[in-house]
Amino acid sequence: MVGRSIAMGAMSKPLVLASLLIGLGACTTALPPEKTTALGGPFNEEVKDGYLRLADAQRAATDLADWYHFRSKARYAMLGDTVWPDKVASRAVPTASQAEAVEAREHLLRVLEGGGRVVAPTAAAAAQINFECWLEELESVESPEGFSDCKESFETALAEAESALIDTPYLVFFARGSDELDAGARDVVTYAARAARVAEPAAIAVTGYADPSGDASANQELSRRRAEAVAAALRESGVGASDIRIAARGASEVPIEERARRVEITFGG
Repeated sequence: MVGRSIAMGAMSKPLVLASLLIGLGACTTALPPEKTTALGGPFNEEVKDGYLRLADAQRAATDLADWYHFRSKARYAMLGDTVWPDKVASRAVPTASQAEAVEAREHLLRVLEGGGRVVAPTAAAAAQINFECWLEELESVESPEGFSDCKESFETALAEAESALIDTPYLVFFARGSDELDAGARDVVTYAARAARVAEPAAIAVTGYADPSGDASANQELSRRRAEAVAAALRESGVGASDIRIAARGASEVPIEERARRVEITFGG
């Protein structure tokens, strides 16, 4: 599902009680996110559960504003929307920590938009949730002794998601006998191009394949055209031509024939 793009900010404190009560009343009539599987795939499910955990922690701390804020984000994730991490400016972050937090959020966004939600949904969701946990602590915790491991967990999860962007092959599939990129194929190329901007690989290998039907020379030529089509799409998406290395492998024997009609995009050192 293509959801609305939600850019949520933490609710200002102190919260107007009447507004909160109205919101609570609305929540009682909605599907509870705890009992409803999120639309939009694994990342939305993971991030929904993470926001519910944050909400429970805030309720235990009697912070009703943030409890409501995180439950709202969980519900948007459940509905299949794209829920962005809170902006640093939405929190009363100490001046000394603002630059670090802004840089961390920008790094997180590059990984999320680079395909982290797709290739590493668990790690990407953990990075987003722990970033917001850390951001909330920067606002509310007065001394270093009171901080949890949210920042460290954020950095660990972000590194895992970023590593997946580098290590995961991006597979572009084609119709029988075709070298034309359909909408799904172009989506994969877009993810790969975004990931390349995050990973900054020294080289990108674009390797074409064909299914076993047809003669060897025709399959070799078709695999070459497919690789060239993907390379051209990568260039159109902003990937430097000097970074791309094209190869054609001809027919590929795989259990599912349609998966033989592919181009693999991989990053090299």
